[in-house]
Amino acid sequence: MIINGIIAKQVDAAALKVSQATSAIPVYLGQAPIWQVDDENWADKAGETFVVKSIDDMREKMGYCVPDSGAFSKAQSLSMVAKYHQDEEKIFPVIMVNNKAAITATSTARCTVTFTKGFAKIAGSDTVLSSLKLTDGDSTTYEKGADYTVAYDETGQNVVISSSTLTTAEVDRKVVNPATIPFGADTYEEIDYIPQNTGYVPASLSAPLWDKEEDTGGNIIMAKLAAIAEEPIDKHYYAQAFGQLEGTTRTAALTEKENFTSEKLRVCWPYVKIKSYIYPVSLVFSARKETVDKRNDGIPYESASNESVPISFLCTKAGNQIKQLEEEADLLNANGICTMAFTTNMQWNTWGVCMANYSDDNRSNIPPNKLNDVAVQMMDFICNDFELRFGDIVHKPMSIRQAHDIVESYGKTLNAYVSEGMLIAGTISFEPSENSTADLAAGQFTYSIEETNTPPAKAIIANVTYDSDALNNYFATEEEE
Repeated sequence: MIINGIIAKQVDAAALKVSQATSAIPVYLGQAPIWQVDDENWADKAGETFVVKSIDDMREKMGYCVPDSGAFSKAQSLSMVAKYHQDEEKIFPVIMVNNKAAITATSTARCTVTFTKGFAKIAGSDTVLSSLKLTDGDSTTYEKGADYTVAYDETGQNVVISSSTLTTAEVDRKVVNPATIPFGADTYEEIDYIPQNTGYVPASLSAPLWDKEEDTGGNIIMAKLAAIAEEPIDKHYYAQAFGQLEGTTRTAALTEKENFTSEKLRVCWPYVKIKSYIYPVSLVFSARKETVDKRNDGIPYESASNESVPISFLCTKAGNQIKQLEEEADLLNANGICTMAFTTNMQWNTWGVCMANYSDDNRSNIPPNKLNDVAVQMMDFICNDFELRFGDIVHKPMSIRQAHDIVESYGKTLNAYVSEGMLIAGTISFEPSENSTADLAAGQFTYSIEETNTPPAKAIIANVTYDSDALNNYFATEEEE
C-alpha cells in the first residue's frame, strides 16, 4: 500500500529481561442533558463534539444536571465530568463527545403552575426546554421572552419560569426518559474527527459510568475504547484509554479485571466519595493526568500516580465505604489495576503506574515500552510530537539537505528531552538501508527514532541493618573522654 502523509509508527522493543509538548487533553464520551438547551434543534447535538471550558460553558452548549443524592446516573455522566474537573481538579478544557443515540421526546399531561414573587417551578430534569409553552388554558398563548422567560436552575433539576405579570399559567411540554437512552455504537466514529473539530489531540479516551455497559452494537464500551486506543486516531495520533471496574470487593475487581488486558488501557477501581458526591477512580486518574501533563508543559513524562486527592473515603458505586491498606492497593497494582492508597504523606493518593496488560507474574514478558503508563504515553507523545512538527513538509520538495535537517532539528528536540530528564535517551537517524531507491522515488522517507523513557520510581528500598559492633566501643568512648 502506498503511504500518503506523515506517519509515526510504534515498533515493539524486545521483551525486558528482569534480573535479581503538544496540546493533548482528555476526551470523555457519554450523555449530557441536551434536551435542557433552549434550542428547537437540541436533538441534533446527539453525536456532536464539544470543547468544554467550565460548567457554565457546558450548561450553555450541552445542558448540565447533577443529582441531589450525590450518585450520578449514566445520563449525568458528562455533567459529572464537568463538576469534577471544575470543583475538584480545577482544570479545563476537556473534550466531550455526546452519545449519538437518538432521544425520543413525548408529550406529557398539561400542568398548572403558580407564580410566587415572579417565579414558578417545574420539578425534574427531563423537560425538553424548547418545547415548553404557557397559555391561559383557553385561547391565549403567552409569548416567551415578552410574557415570561424559562431556564433550568443551576443543578439542572428544576425548570424555573419567571414572569413579572403572570400569576398562574397552564404548561404544555415534552419530556424524555434519560434512563432508557442506550449508548449508540456510532458514537465512536466521532473520535477520528476530534483533531479537526477541536484543534486538540486526544490524550485519553474514557466513558465514565458507561464502562461496563453494552453499546447498541453489543460491545462492552470500555473494551471498545481500549481497542480504539490501540490504533492511531485519524491514522496519526496516539492516546490511552481509561476504564472503571464495578466490583464491590477487591476479589471481585481482580476477577473482573481478567477480561481487560490491553496495554493501552488503564483499569481503575473503586469509587471515591468527595463531599456528597461519588466519582469513579478512572475519572480521578484521567483528570489528574491533565493536571500533571499541564505542569510539565504538555510532555507526559510523569505518571499521574502518587498524587494527593482530598477524598473522604473509598466506596462502591452505591456509596458504601471500602477500607483499603496500602499493601492491598499494591496487590491491585500487581495485577494491572490502578487505585487509591493512603500513603506515608497521611493522605489518599492515586496509586498505580500500571496499564491493564501488567502483572508481576508476567513482567519479564512485557516489552519495556509497554511496562508502565509513562513508557506508553511517552512513546505516544514522541509519535504525536514528530507528526505535528513536520506535517507541513508533506507533498513539498524533499532535498537531501531537507531530509537531514529533520534529523538535526528533531535530534536537538530529543536531546532537550534527555537533558531535562524527560527521557533517558533519544536519537533519530535517516539511513540508506531503510530508504530504497523505489521508496524515495515514490516520495516515502523513513526515519528511525529510538527513545527510552525515564522510568517512574515504582519502589525505593532502603536496607537498614542494626550494627552490633558499635556496642563493643561503648565504654571505650567514655575512656577517651
